[in-house]
Formats: sequence, C-alpha cells, structure tokens
Amino acid sequence: MSTDSKEFSKEFQRSTKRLASLSTLVYVLLFIPMAMFAVASIMVFDAPDIPIPVGLSIIFIFCWVPISIPVSLYLIWSRYLNGVYKKCRFYCTLPILTVVIVVILNALIEISWRGREHFGML
Repeated sequence: MSTDSKEFSKEFQRSTKRLASLSTLVYVLLFIPMAMFAVASIMVFDAPDIPIPVGLSIIFIFCWVPISIPVSLYLIWSRYLNGVYKKCRFYCTLPILTVVIVVILNALIEISWRGREHFGML
C-alpha cells in the first residue's frame, strides 16, 4: 500500500510540491515543441536510402517523449495527492529519462543501420 504521508516531514512535503509544480510548468511548456519534434520525425523518409522498418522505428521512439509528458503529469499529481512523495519525485524525472532512452535508442539504430550500409549488408 502507499506510504502514509505522516511519516514525512512538512519540509519534505513542501519541497516535493515545489518540485511537482516546477515539473508541471516545464513539461506543459515543453509539450508542444516535443510534439512538433515527434511529428517532424516523419521527415526521416526524406533520405531516399532509409529502409521503411528503420524509419518507422525512429518515428515510433520519437513519439515516446510527448506521450511521456501527460502520463508523467498524471503520475506526479496522483502520487502526490496519495502521499507517496518518493514516487512523486521519481515521476518528475520520467520525461527526462524518456529523452535519454530515446537518444540512446536512436544512436543504436543509426549505428546499426550505418554499420550495415558501410559493410555492404544493405
């Protein structure tokens, strides 16, 4: 079950609320640019030599970032209102972790695709 909010100090609760409020403000402001970035990822097919599965996987992973923002906002505030402050703090970092994972996956896809092209496998 969830952790009782009485176990946490008032300062911890206040700092969690400030972090949740700041995260909400930042993620609301970043949602439109990240959504536009995800939509612009379909331009990956402007390169004529990109295979369809590679292009679709790139588009798919870039859509994770704008999807993670509303999910994160819901999880932040539902955990805060239930008094689960440590999980609330973790969910404040969820979109940032998603961006890191997306960048790593994109690099791995490009390395594997460019590597095959370089060695004549495509």
